[in-house]
Amino acid sequence: MSRSGKYPDELRQRAVRMVLDHQHGYGSQWEACARSSRSWDGSPRTVRLWVRQAAKDTGRRPGATTDELAELKRLKRENAELRRANDILKAAAHSSGRSSTASQEVIRFIDEHQDRRGGELRWGIEPIAKTLGIAPSTYHAAKKRPPCARAVRDAELKPQILRLREHNLAVYGADKVWDQLNNDAIRVARCNIED
Repeated sequence: MSRSGKYPDELRQRAVRMVLDHQHGYGSQWEACARSSRSWDGSPRTVRLWVRQAAKDTGRRPGATTDELAELKRLKRENAELRRANDILKAAAHSSGRSSTASQEVIRFIDEHQDRRGGELRWGIEPIAKTLGIAPSTYHAAKKRPPCARAVRDAELKPQILRLREHNLAVYGADKVWDQLNNDAIRVARCNIED
């Protein structure tokens, strides 16, 4: 099995075999590890770790085998990815506000959540976009695109709507705000007030 690390598998196997074959000729296994490590300018501690792992792999010593450790590492990485995806989906489900299209909602969600919390990136654009089912390039293209006429008009209306709500102690609903804006000669559709 191939392992990542700075030493090739062949060197590991040769060093372990040298220790196991010649350890009885030394005062201790540590001395055999030290002798083996000198032949390739390595560390006796590293060789001893390899010997112990080889004993676990062959069942002569209790503990997790190399294959089990690799599987555990893979599962931990997968578990972290699933937790991140769940956190993204939970946050998306609890996202407040409404937009005229689902893609605008996703873009807004990414903007709100691809931030830094406590000095480190909470989520990146790519994981959020992947989890929510859009390509990261879709997000980037949407950010470069100028706002549509509806968005511009909504931005113009928002201060007027907020002014009316505050002036009337926030008791006006969409119908009354719509009526008042039209009475003030500000032509607007009722659906724009609801959004």
